[in-house]
Amino acid sequence: MRGVTIYFLVFCAISLGVSSEPYHGTVADFVGINSNVGAYDDQIVGRLAKIAKWMREYHNWNHFEKNDNVYAWDDTTPSGYGTWPFHTKFVQECIKHDINLLICLQGSTEWASATGATDAPPYGSHDGTKEAHYIDKAEFLAQLVARYGDNKVDAGLLETTDKQTGLGYVKYYEDSNEPDYWWHTPLWPGDLYGIHLNAIHDGRNLTTSDSYPLLGIKNADPNAIHVLGGLANYDENYLNGILQAADDRLPFDIINFHHYCTQGWGTQRGICPEHKTYGLKPAVDKWQTWRDKHASGKALWLTEFGWDTYKSSSNASSYVYAGEESQANYLLRSLFLLMGYGIDKGFIFFDKDPDSESTTQYASCGVLTDKKHGLQAKPAYYYLATLQNLLGEYSFVSVDKYGEGDPEVYAYLLQSPNKTTQYCYVLWCRNPGAKYDDGTTIINYQHARPSIQNAMLIEPINQQEYGQGIDVVLENAGTESSVVFIPALSEKPVFLFVEFDQPLSIDYNRIIINDFQMNLFPNPFNAEIRIDYELKTAADTQFEIYNMSGRLIDCIHTGRRQPGQHQQRIDFSEHNLSTGVYIIRMLAGWESRHFKVCYVK
Repeated sequence: MRGVTIYFLVFCAISLGVSSEPYHGTVADFVGINSNVGAYDDQIVGRLAKIAKWMREYHNWNHFEKNDNVYAWDDTTPSGYGTWPFHTKFVQECIKHDINLLICLQGSTEWASATGATDAPPYGSHDGTKEAHYIDKAEFLAQLVARYGDNKVDAGLLETTDKQTGLGYVKYYEDSNEPDYWWHTPLWPGDLYGIHLNAIHDGRNLTTSDSYPLLGIKNADPNAIHVLGGLANYDENYLNGILQAADDRLPFDIINFHHYCTQGWGTQRGICPEHKTYGLKPAVDKWQTWRDKHASGKALWLTEFGWDTYKSSSNASSYVYAGEESQANYLLRSLFLLMGYGIDKGFIFFDKDPDSESTTQYASCGVLTDKKHGLQAKPAYYYLATLQNLLGEYSFVSVDKYGEGDPEVYAYLLQSPNKTTQYCYVLWCRNPGAKYDDGTTIINYQHARPSIQNAMLIEPINQQEYGQGIDVVLENAGTESSVVFIPALSEKPVFLFVEFDQPLSIDYNRIIINDFQMNLFPNPFNAEIRIDYELKTAADTQFEIYNMSGRLIDCIHTGRRQPGQHQQRIDFSEHNLSTGVYIIRMLAGWESRHFKVCYVK
């Protein structure tokens, strides 16, 4: 091959931490949508399957066990929204369309609630300080998992009338939705939520009886995956409360958080996902840093992000308003940003508008309109369908460009599953200082890569599920100086399909991301490790060493460094450490990275 080398985020040996390793699965296995059992009644499950192969189902406990020990999986049960249709049929409809379900057990029941309201904590007349106070929640989750999970449970342990078990429909279960949020009365602090996690995870400190024959997710199906209730905010005090209650273990399998790109209450417009203050990355960095210190190896899911599309005739709108075209652009861009940051799954909020003509936040955030407006598809729906149709089976490879130049250019590389020499670059640009899309465009953008044999450009457009082709010019095909000329690169992501003469050679030990790049050598190492790094902009830098339990071993302040090449040596023999895996964290300005290194004494 003629020198085609793509440098990108660390893969394999140096793999842990903030933005240190991108997602490496398929597009189809990354993209999720928020929905609920009402999608069955609206007959939109098949439509949703065209844009996402994961669905987060809002599963209101009160709808399915309105009365204690009376389970209504297959009855039309009353709810505050009218009626819910048959749940098992909804699940089967999802399976029919190859949708993976994450059941999000939302809210409480009137009879198990702290206040009688269905959005209050589920510890009944108690104070929530003991696992036994959550025994009814642990029971319901166990019955839910016994029904839909892979494990067949003895009929004597089932409380449902039809005694169905081991249906093998669902593997992932989220225990609550935003337990940390302000609307809970009383509030549900982290230490109490952590005690709740102990109870519902595997029935810790609970005792089964004739009245409670099965308790906890893992006791119903050891292979079920317990997803932490999606947390609305990053709050270290809240997270520390969970850790304190967990004591010597983490009673969940996947970390889960929500983030909306906004300046908050009182504003009337959402922010673009790349923004350095209000965008996705600041939130992701916080969660990844916490994960790497306290829950190493746990997957990290973002299960809510999105933008509203409605603005009233008086120009009123919500604080996550973007408009239909920007919503479509932001959602596509967010998915690739998140893959590049190393998030494991991203779930768009929401499937259909609760109210397409309301300025209330999240009322018009669907990719479909509400029933009143005919469940019509918005541009975002067609953009996402184009993504799945053209790139669903492609695998994410690397971040090729991240905010380079002015206008900033973003480029992400994916590889075809069928032809090892065929790749796709997803590209867009934006104004570096913009909070919102402003029409920024680069005319006749040049995408130069050695040895491109063929090139084809597809643009997502409204009303089309496969996009439309755009003519491009490929000069010097198959040579070191091959270049594709794109007529106009804009804020809308485009898909540039290219074919090389042979598979790309990847350097798995080099990092290029945002404002600095670095190499670590050797790894494993015996005493001293050398870190070569290059700053694109001046920044205050420091290096931190942690063990795998998250204990800080050393902090090395290196002061302000100018743009250019730098080197840092760290001697592990000075700290009397044992052989093992450690974490080195580098901070450069507001950017940070974590990397695993192997020290051999």
